[in-house]
Amino acid sequence: MLGAAVGYTNTLITVQQAAEMLGLSPKTLYAGKAGTGNLRRVRNGKRAVRMVRQEVEAHLQKLMSADRLIPEISIEKAAEQ
Repeated sequence: MLGAAVGYTNTLITVQQAAEMLGLSPKTLYAGKAGTGNLRRVRNGKRAVRMVRQEVEAHLQKLMSADRLIPEISIEKAAEQ
């Protein structure tokens, strides 16, 4: 196994697990919508599809980065406006 030889492994997870991590429906991931088109889908047999956990986690981190977050407004500030 070449990946293991260089100290790099990919953990495969189900599309359902990836969808739960990202807060999306599995159908969205299968279709590559909502910015998930760059995530690899690995066919496991004829029908089973898996995704690379590390890629899903990296995508989630990208979504949670500071430039993508909506600033929170405190209740006090909202009441003043």
